[in-house]
Amino acid sequence: MTTVDQALLNAIRVVVGEAVAPLGEKIDGLTERVDGLTERVDGLTERVDGLTERVDGLTERVDGVETEQQLQRRLLYSIQESIDERFTRLDLRLTNLEAMSLRLENEIGTIETRTGQIYSDVMDLLELQDKVNEGFRSFKKELQRAFIDISTVQETQQGYQRQIKQLRQRVDSLERRLSKIEGVGGSHE
Repeated sequence: MTTVDQALLNAIRVVVGEAVAPLGEKIDGLTERVDGLTERVDGLTERVDGLTERVDGLTERVDGVETEQQLQRRLLYSIQESIDERFTRLDLRLTNLEAMSLRLENEIGTIETRTGQIYSDVMDLLELQDKVNEGFRSFKKELQRAFIDISTVQETQQGYQRQIKQLRQRVDSLERRLSKIEGVGGSHE
């Protein structure tokens, strides 16, 4: 493997590593917030329908994030197909990315389970109207923070897409240079 190939491989590793790390941290942060919400939402009886609609909205946004991740994964796979066996180590990184995606799916399942538990708790606490109002205000603040976090994730993904485009251009440039070098070396023989 040449120095240029190694440098390119290292650059791709850094981009993929940076793409995965913030997503894992953000999901961990969201999980902690959901845990906090579980304790606060003891009295959300009259507004369960509103809560369900908002959770559905979050689920749609999470699905959008997953769709973006799938598009990025497809892009990474197409890069792998255009590069020969010198990049076999890239496959290991992609496998790790898929494991992270499965972990994210498990986290979403946990969030959905907790949402069901919240609904059950709310039905048991109908007579606590004061806590309903206080809990709803807290939930609204957390929901706004979640939307901000989702927006930040989407902006980060756009940056990664630009980096992937730049890497693809660099790979194309290196392949042209390699072809020129091979052409010059072949003509001297």
